[in-house]
Amino acid sequence: MITPARLEAYMRRVAAILYQSQSIGPFALYFHPNNALRHFNYAKPLRPPEGDLHVELDAIRVAYVARQRLPRFEFIEEFAPTLAAALEAAGFSREAKQSLMVCEREEFLSAPEPA
Repeated sequence: MITPARLEAYMRRVAAILYQSQSIGPFALYFHPNNALRHFNYAKPLRPPEGDLHVELDAIRVAYVARQRLPRFEFIEEFAPTLAAALEAAGFSREAKQSLMVCEREEFLSAPEPA
């Protein structure tokens, strides 16, 4: 069964292959080596963060600015349900909220063959 934690782990593994990475606290930071495009540079939680994150979030800002990148986060809210509020409290703004769509094996229906 694919859980939010398993999906996050998969996305971190793929990002680690494609990008340079660094860990700060409960976060993995990913940097494209030569493209500053915001969607190629982001942080993901390694585990659901707990407690006060101000020190880690300040260090993340510094790490991104040092590489001339925009600090931003991508994560599945079901994996880290308190992270969005913590980020907003620290001055980050929400760029988008994507919903997860799940189809369990027993609910799967094959698409009909086209005519």
